[in-house]
Amino acid sequence: LRNAAPEAFDTAYRAGLMTFRKSAAPPVCEGLLGEDAPLYGAAAMALDHITTEAALADWARRHG
Repeated sequence: LRNAAPEAFDTAYRAGLMTFRKSAAPPVCEGLLGEDAPLYGAAAMALDHITTEAALADWARRHG
């Protein structure tokens, strides 16, 4: 997305920042995961989901 529309990305990025926290925006760096990035993202989201308090309580109820 950033490569396709760099100016629009930069504008949206800066508009979404909380300027009272920092005087300058942190840089957005190129991804290092290449074509596997979506897989890593999906795995991270799955882990985030299954380690929520509600998910752990549900697991404990069913398997406890």
